[in-house]
Amino acid sequence: MTIFAILYVTDKIMIGLSSVKGQEVEEKIPHVTLLTNSLYTKQHSSQLTRGACSRAGPLKDQYELLKAGEAIPDDKQIVSGSVSLGGGRDAPSVTCHLISLKQPIVYAGETFIQK
Repeated sequence: MTIFAILYVTDKIMIGLSSVKGQEVEEKIPHVTLLTNSLYTKQHSSQLTRGACSRAGPLKDQYELLKAGEAIPDDKQIVSGSVSLGGGRDAPSVTCHLISLKQPIVYAGETFIQK
């Protein structure tokens, strides 16, 4: 597993965006929850990751560049956007920061799939 970026919501949650080769994963956007406060759960981690980095997510373009191994200019190492937590127009949103890692974290572990 290689963590190439951090998805961060101040005082709430920190998620490592990763690439996983040769392993089966549940999520379309592989990630590992690094830290949470007492109000955030694994479900929030997945919702936030999908909301920020997929389809019309505000951080999708940066995520796609990082996933492809593209170099990110220094002035774009941290990008931010508003991400909704849940469905519907009245769902709360949070400011989410995507922090590019200049040096990825490589971990020789296996993913865990809940059954």
